[in-house]
Amino acid sequence: MNSFSLNNKLFTKVETGWINNDKGNLCIVYQIKENEYNARSFEDAFININRDFINKNKDSYKSLQNKDRFEDIGETAYTLANVCIKKKTHFALDILFHSNKDFSNWEIPAYINEGLLWLKQD
Repeated sequence: MNSFSLNNKLFTKVETGWINNDKGNLCIVYQIKENEYNARSFEDAFININRDFINKNKDSYKSLQNKDRFEDIGETAYTLANVCIKKKTHFALDILFHSNKDFSNWEIPAYINEGLLWLKQD
């Protein structure tokens, strides 16, 4: 799934630049393979792991166009993100609007979860 551990993604600034340091105060996270798919944006990462969630709510998503394309199982998350999302901000707001009170009816993309868990550390 992820070729680098979290410690390999932590850095500290020194005079000459940045060095890898497991106690670093900079963490660099990025899209990683999930469900045999490596996303290139938040939108296709989210679609990749939450397609059923979107499909159930797509008719009331104001951020989507070409909504019927979500029903075609041959469509990739990349294509759906490119041809169906009108505005990225509105897509994120649609996700929040259709969330239950504890945000448990959809999955967080792994790279975002990794970054949030790092931020939450003491």
